[in-house]
Amino acid sequence: MSRLRNYQLFSKINLDIRIVKAEGLPAMDKSGTSDPFCTFTFSRRKKKTRTIKKTLDPVWNTTFSFINVPTQKLDPQLEILTYDWNLFSSNDYIGRSVINLKQLFHNVTFTDQGLSAHGLACPIMGANKESQGKLFIVITFKIIQLSPPPKMTVGESIDIPTSRCGRMLLTLKSQVESTSIVDVDLSAIAFLKSKPEKAVFPVYYANKEIDGLKYIGRDTPKMPGFYQVLLEVEADPLRLNYDIVVFIVSISKSIEDENDIVKFSDLSTCEVQLMDPDHLKSIMKLQLNDIHGTCAILGVLDISDTINSTFVYNPQLYPKKNTNYIPHHWGDIYGEVLQYVKNNHIQSLKYFSPQDKIMLLKKGETLGFQQIHEIAPTFLESFTIGLGWDMKGTEPIDLDASVIMLTETNDSQIVYFRKKTSDDNAIKHSGDNTTGEGEGDDEQIQVELFNVDPKYTHLAVVITSFKGDKFSTLENAYTRLFTGTNSTFLRYDLDDLGDYTAIVVGIFHRTKEGWSFEASGFPAKGTEPCDLVECVQNMF
Repeated sequence: MSRLRNYQLFSKINLDIRIVKAEGLPAMDKSGTSDPFCTFTFSRRKKKTRTIKKTLDPVWNTTFSFINVPTQKLDPQLEILTYDWNLFSSNDYIGRSVINLKQLFHNVTFTDQGLSAHGLACPIMGANKESQGKLFIVITFKIIQLSPPPKMTVGESIDIPTSRCGRMLLTLKSQVESTSIVDVDLSAIAFLKSKPEKAVFPVYYANKEIDGLKYIGRDTPKMPGFYQVLLEVEADPLRLNYDIVVFIVSISKSIEDENDIVKFSDLSTCEVQLMDPDHLKSIMKLQLNDIHGTCAILGVLDISDTINSTFVYNPQLYPKKNTNYIPHHWGDIYGEVLQYVKNNHIQSLKYFSPQDKIMLLKKGETLGFQQIHEIAPTFLESFTIGLGWDMKGTEPIDLDASVIMLTETNDSQIVYFRKKTSDDNAIKHSGDNTTGEGEGDDEQIQVELFNVDPKYTHLAVVITSFKGDKFSTLENAYTRLFTGTNSTFLRYDLDDLGDYTAIVVGIFHRTKEGWSFEASGFPAKGTEPCDLVECVQNMF
């Protein structure tokens, strides 16, 4: 089950409890029948059905409605008691039925109308736990409708009281009715005004959290249909390290045909909404399915003020007119995002070009020399490999980034924390980070590919767990290639690392055309880079 399905979207819900009927009740009267009714207590309110006389299979079909029910207070056990009514004596107890509302709500899936109905056939258990028939019930959860958002024009802003708004959500709903299978997604990039040179680390499907900015998850079906994505912003923890957040929505290439360009206008539905779910308030709603683009900056959330956060509605659509380049994710418009922030919010932002792009590689993909050269002609002359990771628990793990240099005859040299510089001075290790603490890259390796000794034809970037701790305790692990202070060129996110202690992140191969980079993502066993030499040799 995805993080999105487990996520508690709203803090309050409307609830209907409909007692439909009972079957197979015992005869409590001399006539061989009963006069049954049901009663229960929910949200401190006692409810009771009408009495239906002289039957063992009563049909009540009675609905009890409860509004603004706090989801955290859903009773783990809702008891519905069934009795036989007596005129001149106490009512006779028939039995009880138990429903776990909390567990039921945890697994709900809502329709487009915000409803989730569950028909239940609950056993009626007597005082001695004997079967006394069945009670048929329908539980319906209803999403409370949000207050409509104000109409905003480009450049307008809206204040959000931070003191009473603990979290904000950015949601994406999109629907495809054609046979194309596409992937529509949200991402966010946080900035700190006082440190404009600070490296940018986005939150998206592969890098799910920084401080109070979380990528909750997405439901992406394997067939044409409905998509839903969710980002959460908690202003207070996020404000400790950042003060503005840029929101981006993008649509990828068709999964069946990468040459098939799918735009927002090709979708039957594409709706982005910023909301305050705890106060049932919609802050901004934007319809994208009437515009011809593949990527868009939606606006900026300024959280620098402790009293009011401010959302500035200033959408920018890509691709721009008179350009042949089609962007499909935040990395494709990375430099444009930085220029957008510089123009509107942080004038001192530096170390970038509007043409900067970040290629997001997936496991098994290879980037050739010509591809690299076309996008960043001088990149391979001198760059840095940055590796980072977060810990799921509180115990630090000592991970080491290293480069294994191999010749065609499998001679090797390793650059790591014990040998920080290669013999040709082309590769330099920044030093060992034994805890993974601190923001940004945990370890860095500087590389000058054109100065690498010609006898070395393969350079493998590897990560090992020095104490043998398993990678299953890691999250948000990545490697990035960048030049200068902030110009990331390529990013490769490592996920599903499992119970391994080492991984071959990627390999640079020397070819006739020049150097290429392969995103390997190959898990292995080992605690030092020397343990992986044979593994790397067997990979080509």
